Order: sequence, then structure tokens, then C-alpha cells
Amino acid sequence: MANSKISKRQTKQASVQRSLFDYCDDGEPSVDEVSPVPSKVEEVSEAKAIKKRRKIENRRPVDGITISVGTVSQCDTPVPAGIHLPQYAWDENEGRVFKNALRGGITDKIPLCNFNSKIVEKICIDDGTETKNYYVIETIKNNVSYTITIPEYLFQSMKWISQLGPDAVVEPCINVAYIRHYIQLNSRNIREVKVFSHTGWRVINGKSTFLTAGGGVGSENTIRVNLPREISRYNLPTKAENEIDAINASLSFLTIGNPAITYPLWAYLMLSAMTSLLIPPPNFSMMLLGATGSYKTTVATLLLSHSGNFVNVEMLQNFEDTANILEYWAYLLKDVIMLVDDLHPSITQGKSDEMELTAHRLIRSFSNRTARGRLTDKRRREPRGLLLITSELDPKIQSTQARLMVIDISKDDIDTDKLKVLQANAHLLPHATSSYILWLSEHMKEIQDTFRTQFGIIRDQYHEKGQHLKTAEQLSFLQFALTIALTWIVERGLLSDSEAVRIKDEAFGIFKELAQKQACRIQREDPVKLFAGLLEMLITQEKVRLNHKSLTDDYIGGGEIIGWFDDVYFYLLPEVMWATVQKYHLGQFPATKNMFYSMLSSKGIIATRDGNTFVERIGGKTIRVIKIIRAFFNNI
Repeated sequence: MANSKISKRQTKQASVQRSLFDYCDDGEPSVDEVSPVPSKVEEVSEAKAIKKRRKIENRRPVDGITISVGTVSQCDTPVPAGIHLPQYAWDENEGRVFKNALRGGITDKIPLCNFNSKIVEKICIDDGTETKNYYVIETIKNNVSYTITIPEYLFQSMKWISQLGPDAVVEPCINVAYIRHYIQLNSRNIREVKVFSHTGWRVINGKSTFLTAGGGVGSENTIRVNLPREISRYNLPTKAENEIDAINASLSFLTIGNPAITYPLWAYLMLSAMTSLLIPPPNFSMMLLGATGSYKTTVATLLLSHSGNFVNVEMLQNFEDTANILEYWAYLLKDVIMLVDDLHPSITQGKSDEMELTAHRLIRSFSNRTARGRLTDKRRREPRGLLLITSELDPKIQSTQARLMVIDISKDDIDTDKLKVLQANAHLLPHATSSYILWLSEHMKEIQDTFRTQFGIIRDQYHEKGQHLKTAEQLSFLQFALTIALTWIVERGLLSDSEAVRIKDEAFGIFKELAQKQACRIQREDPVKLFAGLLEMLITQEKVRLNHKSLTDDYIGGGEIIGWFDDVYFYLLPEVMWATVQKYHLGQFPATKNMFYSMLSSKGIIATRDGNTFVERIGGKTIRVIKIIRAFFNNI
């Protein structure tokens, strides 16, 4: 048995030596190194090769179908040692990629596919938080060139081959790993390109640069930005041209209508470019509220024309879009205004509720700089710019009102002649913004260093007793942005110091009036005051009734009983009271039940012990009630 193993080993070694012999200068093998007698293993290999060749030659078409032959051609002589045989090859004449295989000293050319591909570019898409890689693949198929771009993760599976069309053929029984391997070996000098997919400020090569679809403002067209089609109109020139005319055109926005409309909007625009520069960032949104035909969308798009070509409403974000896609645009639109158009009543109540819910969700998201996490994508995409809404509906939730600056607009507020002049010059507005951006980049550190101090001084000027704290902050942001923008224009020589002071003083008066309107709006939507007024109205109109707690004939109001009273308290049945509120309040009540009870408790309007309800003994029965202090109501 041992002798048999030694014999087999010696035979195998002889075979290996035979396949690795060296060639002499005349091309013949060296007699000293090669045995003239072939080994048994060589005879078997040659027999297999002859048998395979005969099998291929004897193949015939079946039912008119031509069978693809795996081995296309073979070398008549063994491959000499020391000669490198390429693993793959592209045959231009046949239009196919082959894999070279050495079998028994004979080369087989095994076809893989009928297209020749290579990776020419690797693109890194950067959205400011995450990077995704893509491959640009050039392909030749049937003498036609193709270029496709695929995500990096799709390359390994090779499923992208289907994008080349139905005539992109992979040979039967071929593992696509061979094709992928060939493409990787065939790809040389792959260009690596970084592309940004958002707007706004980024530090690139140590320099703060403002990005839009046109590239980096102030850069030499060396920065690539690729925005989704829906927001690709955010496009600023890299250099400001016709700067004087452009800045004057931007200033003329203040004169196209009622200053109570144009001043806050223009200041809001100037603030948007500093959103990510300021700590803390602006924490409110703005709404243009008016009926149909009040020019609200026209004015909003004209304001947005400072960021690109927005002379029409094509592809504007609106409330027909889903909340998720709007949140995604809000994430990409950094340091600019995102306009969401046309919050309006709908034929169906469900659709109206859906649009209002989307509006509330967006407003809170921009205010808190938060976004919802998801199981499929745990990254939170928080808003990074400012939100402007055009609407026919006034939000009814008090907490939303506090996060929103509402600008009322009507048809009579707009000077249509001046509006048309500015619309004709709208192409100048992006150049004014580029000039402003370049000025901000030069003064960025100074602005950031002095922001907190200046902001605190302005906020103290706007703060008034009884006013919501958020209102003072909103106006302070607007006044700060207006001051910064006017400083830019003064330094460009288009305004004198006295003219800039006049505009700031005028703006201060306008913003103070805006604060008073905002305070009235918020108080009007206070759930506690709404409830008090509603209960007084229902009792006066005898739609609800309160009996005396002692069960005498004394009662207040009329209609269905919702509770009892004495000289100090109203004892209201919780579920009946809440159902009554829901029934008689027009529209959605601006608080949930638990939130409403908490508001009553925090303002000292209800007596509390362990919770919001008490157990009282009335008419010999124990009944759970809400004890509301009667003095809170004026006329009952």
C-alpha cells in the first residue's frame, strides 16, 4: 500500500514538472528537463480534452434553437511557462467578454456576457449628516455606449444589469461574480467626486461656503451640488452681477405694499441665510394669511425669487404633498426659506383635517428643530431653514399660534403697479442674495460673536408684561436680521446711515403692532377662555343646565343637566362637560381633554386633590365631578 502511494505521488510530481517546463531560445523544450515518455496522468488529460472537443463538435441544433457553445476556441499548443495569460478578455469583433481557462495545457475561452463595462466615477453624495456612494458605469453593448449611475450597494448583486436593457445577455450557468470581478479589474483611474445634496452653509476646504444648485457662492465652479428636481430651483449665481441694480431691486420689495406685510417678510428672508449660524437658531415660522385672490402666493413667490427662479408656482411644495416628503425637503433646504403653499379648506372634512395636521406638524418641527425617527431610518432629519406658509385657514391650536408669526394680507394691501415692476426685475434678486451671502461670509465671526449680546438688548425692547415670551423672541430675530441686512447695504454704499436708521425705526414700530396682534390672536385661542365663553353662552341660551347642589328648585340655564352649583363651585360631570365642549365649539377644540384639565389646574381654576376630579355626595349619591371655582366666570 505504501509503495502504491509513493508511485502515485511520483507520477503527480512528474506531471507538474511537465506542465511547468522552460522553453529554450529556439522555442523547443530542453531535453535535459523533459522526459520523452509522457506520464499516465498526461495521457488521461489529453484523452479528456479530445473527448470534450468531440462532444462540442457533435452538438446539433434542437428544434431550430442554436445552442451556445461554451468553448469558443482553443490553442493547438500548450501555453508556455512564464507567459501571462489574461484572466478575462473583451473581443470587439464578437462583442463578448471571455474568461480564459487553462485545462490540460489547452486554453478555453468561456463567454460571460455581451457587454463591456467599467466603473469610471465614484460619487459621494453628502447631505450634511450622511454620505452615500454611487458608481458611474460606462458600458459598450452592440457597439453602443451606455452610462448608468447606481448606488454602491447594488453593484455587488449585479442586479443593475437589467438597466442595460433586455438584450444585455449573461451566458447560461455563468456566475455573475466573474462579470463583477472582470468589471473591477477593467476599471482603472476611477475618478472620485464629492457632491452635496443640500443648500446652505458648509465648511469646505477650511472655508465657509454657501451651497445652492448652482454650486458654492463665491467658489470657482469647483463645487458640485445636486438637488432633487423638486427643489432644484434654489439656484444662486456664484458671483453677484449688476450688484447695485440687484440690491435696489431687493430693497424695492419693501415698497410693493403695506409695510406691515413687506417689512416682516423681507427681514425673515435675511434671517433665513443665518439660520445655522446663530445659536440658538430661529424658533418660529411665518404664515401669510388671506382669502383667495389676496396676492399671498404672488408675494410669497416674489420673496422666494431671491433664492432662484420662482416667478411661477411650478413644483412649489404644497399641502397636497405628504408630511414625510415635506419634512425631507425641510431637511435639505438649509439656510433658505421653504415655501409651502395653499393651506385651504377642503370639500371633505377628513382632507381638511389632514392638511391642518400636516401644517401643525411642520410648524412644531421647525420651531423645535426636531423630526420623527423611523424604524426604517433611525436618523432624524430635522428642519435646517425657515418655513413660510400661505393659507386661507388660521391655525386654531394655541401652542401652534405661539410658534407662528401670522401676517394678514388682503388684495388692497398690495400696490399692483410696483408689484409688476419688481416682477419684471425678479431676475436681479438672486444676485442681491449672492452679494448678501458673500458679505456674510466676510463678517461671519463678528456676527456670531456679538449675536447673543445684541439679541438680548433687542429682546428687552420688545418684551412687555403679559406678552407671550416667544413673541418677543420672534420679533427680536426679525429686528436683528433687518439690522444686519441694512449694515450690508450701507457698506455697499446704497443707503446712508440716516436712511438705515429711519428704516430700522419704522420696522420697530411695525413689529410692535405685529406683537399686539399676535398676543390677541394667542389669547383668542386660549382653551380656558374659550371654555369660559362657551359655557356662559350655553347657559345664557338655556342649552345646558346646572341644578343647585342642595337639590332645591333653584337652577341656572336650561336644557340638559351637566352638573350642579353652590355659592363657591360649579360641580361639572367630566364626560358630559367634555362632550358638550366638543359638540358646541365650532371646529376642533384647541386642546385634548387631559391637556385642557391640566390648563385648568395650572391656572387655579379647578380645585384639585390627588387628581383633577373630586368625589362629592349629591342627593345621597357619591358622584365624581370637576370642581370649578365659580368666581372665574363673570356673568353666571
